[in-house]
Amino acid sequence: DMMQLKVEMQEVLMAKEEQDELLRRRERELAALKGALKDEVAAHDQEVDKMKEQYEKEISRLQTSLEEAKQNSAAVVREKAEVEAAKGQAEGQAGRLNQEIERLRRRTNELENEVAKLNRIIDEAKLLESRLGDKVGRLEV
Repeated sequence: DMMQLKVEMQEVLMAKEEQDELLRRRERELAALKGALKDEVAAHDQEVDKMKEQYEKEISRLQTSLEEAKQNSAAVVREKAEVEAAKGQAEGQAGRLNQEIERLRRRTNELENEVAKLNRIIDEAKLLESRLGDKVGRLEV
């Protein structure tokens, strides 16, 4: 019985080590993804801010030109179309960036859930290991 328990304990220890390694890999992956997400969000925010500033400058320039060209209605129509196109581009880019951020947040949540699950498995393995260790101790006595 004691030999059987020792074999079972070794198996539990090996399974626990495998789970620990898997957990460490997942935690490293999660940390890397969190860092990448943070960097990407910051980059996207900077890009959106830069584009917003560029489009605001362009809109300001176009509005100034519009005021100067009020005498020419064709120029007014053309300038307005350019302003609308610039605005549409900025809005489209912002929407795409927001979708990418949301996708990365979902992936981070998935990895956090997986880490929590692995932690529960390791806790169960530790409990089983403790129980088997107690049983081995009693049998040895």
